[in-house]
This record gives sequence, C-alpha cells and structure tokens, in this order.
Amino acid sequence: MIDGLLVGAVYGLAAMGLSLIWGVMDVINLTHGSMIALGMFAMYLLFAALTINAYVLLLPIIWPDYCWESWCTGWRCTGWWAARC
Repeated sequence: MIDGLLVGAVYGLAAMGLSLIWGVMDVINLTHGSMIALGMFAMYLLFAALTINAYVLLLPIIWPDYCWESWCTGWRCTGWWAARC
C-alpha cells in the first residue's frame, strides 16, 4: 500500500513539473524523466550496496540530483548551500 502511494507520488510530481514548465514556458522539458530514472537507479545501487533503510538513503540522492538538474537547466544553486554545488 505504501509503495503504491510513493510510486503515485513520483508520477504526480513528474506530471506537475511537466505541466508547470509547459504552461509557463510553452516548452516541453524532458529532463524530468531522465532525472527521475537517474535518481531511482542511484537509490537502488546504494540500497543494494549498503543495505540501509531506503528513506535514509534519500538524502545523499536528492542533493546531487537537484544540483545536476539545476546545472543542466541553467539555474544556479543559491542560498546557504551554494558552496556545496
């Protein structure tokens, strides 16, 4: 049940991101799918290697994925974490 809700949340977030970019900029940004697939694959590799709880492994996955997508789209990391990007 929880897995189904989490997968549905991933699909919903991807759909909201695509519709927001298309609605505002009239451009289809297909980077969402590749970033989701890259994050899921990295999560699987870390879980298989370390056998730590998957929710704990979200933190080392989310940060590089955010910085990579912001670099690919031209956005720069700002704020107190900018030195880490």
